[in-house]
Amino acid sequence: MHLGVGPTGYDTPILSPIVVGALGKGPVTTWPYIAQSRGVYTWGALDAAVAFGTAHNVSVFEGHQWEPAWAVSDTSTCFMGALNVLQCPAPPANEQDWIEFVTALVNRYKSTGIQTGCSTENPQCNGVIHVYEGWNEPPYPSPMPIANFVQMETDWLSTIRTLDPHAQVCSPAFIIDPVFPSYASFMDSFFKNGGPKTYDCYDFHINATNPEVEMSLISQFRSILDSNGISSSSATIYATEAGRWGGCSTVVSDDQEQAYIGRIELLYWSNNVKRHYWYAYSTCGTLSNQPTTQTLNPAGIAYGNVESWMVGSTMTSACAIESATVWSCGLRLADGSQAKAVWNTAGSSTYSISPGTYGQYRDLDGNTNFVSGSVAIGTKPILLILEDFSMSISPASLSTPPGQSATYVVSLTSQGDFNQVVSLGCSVAPALATCSVSPSSVVVNGSGSSIANVVTVTMKSSSSKPVSPQRNNDRMIWALLLPGVSMIWFARIRRRLPGTLHILVLFTLLLGTGCNAGPGASQQPLGPTPAAVPTNCTVTVTGTSGRIQHSVAAALQLQ
Repeated sequence: MHLGVGPTGYDTPILSPIVVGALGKGPVTTWPYIAQSRGVYTWGALDAAVAFGTAHNVSVFEGHQWEPAWAVSDTSTCFMGALNVLQCPAPPANEQDWIEFVTALVNRYKSTGIQTGCSTENPQCNGVIHVYEGWNEPPYPSPMPIANFVQMETDWLSTIRTLDPHAQVCSPAFIIDPVFPSYASFMDSFFKNGGPKTYDCYDFHINATNPEVEMSLISQFRSILDSNGISSSSATIYATEAGRWGGCSTVVSDDQEQAYIGRIELLYWSNNVKRHYWYAYSTCGTLSNQPTTQTLNPAGIAYGNVESWMVGSTMTSACAIESATVWSCGLRLADGSQAKAVWNTAGSSTYSISPGTYGQYRDLDGNTNFVSGSVAIGTKPILLILEDFSMSISPASLSTPPGQSATYVVSLTSQGDFNQVVSLGCSVAPALATCSVSPSSVVVNGSGSSIANVVTVTMKSSSSKPVSPQRNNDRMIWALLLPGVSMIWFARIRRRLPGTLHILVLFTLLLGTGCNAGPGASQQPLGPTPAAVPTNCTVTVTGTSGRIQHSVAAALQLQ
């Protein structure tokens, strides 16, 4: 998250439900601002940025851009930046000045040893910078010759790694823009002219009004890495500044902003972009109405909701065109539910839902709606939730003598407002034992209440009377059902909290040679019964509802 402009930007509170995952580079914290004269450092703005990250328990990254006027020999290209500070694109006249600044920077915020000005009792008193990024949007074309730029970045990387080996060091933040192809050419030239290829992460800045356009630009970024011997499939890639829906001066509607946010986050995730730093919370792509009111604007509400879809979830199928202008991505949510994000870049349309599949959807405003047959989609993604249920069994293992009961609790939980009949069955392996479940079906209902059934399964041993030797190992296993049903009604605490249905399955196993006698079992003559040998069974309970089937298993040891 990038927060505003100026040294006081970090006083801006982040409003719920947005959660800061990591903090981007701080404004007015680069070399020209920190060192306005040689060897004299003013750390206040950067201290505030790092303190904000520490307070939110998130990592902080710091980049660099431009040189102070006193450090360059040619000041003709310098320009006035924020706070009336001169900044220069020319290379430093003495590379050692640059190395000394980087050394002072890392020594103050390093994660190992004692930081500058700290004590052994509080060695990281200044806070820690976790990620360092190279030049923010390399200056091309500019007075900076490629050889000087490569030298600066090489010294940046080696100095940081020497002083703080635990910090991540990323590449410069390269721009990929079809309007300015020279930026992509500069990235390629940087690596071909000796730029480091051992960064911990490779960064880009890409912005486009249509998020789907960015997919080809990311592919171009990856291809430049690949062509220079850096595997884009294994490289860690960050988007360290993106989220402007076209530019800081672009004015679009609330709906367009929400559509952009919902799509760009899913598309970056789909392209294996490990981090996306939003630009910016309080400038350009604003997410709040502060300081007028302490509220999120519609864009901020959308950001918080798409964040809730993604955090803790897994993308099961990459975002892609499903048909014409309809895009979709498959997800498995944090609670185990299957889901699909879907949108239409062309605008409003009807999206058909197969019966017994998606039962509800969530939108970027945080609403939950039920689905019946079809749903209206548009440029803003919605998250369809698959009707499903989950099963669990407890305990994982039991031990019992033959002829006695073993009791397990099988829980069925609705997901995505699942409200269907689930057929139940059980089996015991090896096949020397059999079992049955009663009742044979239950209703799993997540709309407010559930029914719990007590299911008893009794399995008997063979007769204790003498039998002929020929029949000694042909032991019969049969189940006697002892019905017992009890009702338990569960009131869900929250609308989204699924109902849970508990099934108590009691297994009684009375087996002669046991469930797992093994291939070495031999015929036993008539006579005294040998000492019982513990044997192991696997008890499996299966629930089926239409095309959905889940199973849970537990161990049972016979003694």
